[in-house]
Amino acid sequence: MKYQDLKKIYYKDSKSHEKAYQLRYSAPFTEHLNFTVHQYNYDSNYPGFYCYTQEIVCLLDEIYSKCMSLYTLLPNIPEAGIIQYLHNLLIQEIKSSNAIEGVRSTRREISNAMNQRNPSKYVRLWGIVNK
Repeated sequence: MKYQDLKKIYYKDSKSHEKAYQLRYSAPFTEHLNFTVHQYNYDSNYPGFYCYTQEIVCLLDEIYSKCMSLYTLLPNIPEAGIIQYLHNLLIQEIKSSNAIEGVRSTRREISNAMNQRNPSKYVRLWGIVNK
């Protein structure tokens, strides 16, 4: 059976939603979180949790396998290449985060801010890249 979000179950049949919620909440591979989730326009709060689905476990296994492959290659890569790769990776991550938050930024702006140690004048994005 394909995994369905609790939201979809709720809109299909609100009575079976509570049963599905309880089953998932008490499942052996459920991780309980230290906060509650408040539904918009509802009075009830629910404790936060997530379930490890088969898809998530397969993805975790794939990530682990690729990570192990990378570790075997790492000693053969020059240090400058690793530094450059991490620099580009950080730029991509900051650019993606900014896009999600609606902040317009270019790779050049982010790179310039990363290269400034203690700027004497205002450098846009310096505070973001030097957290």
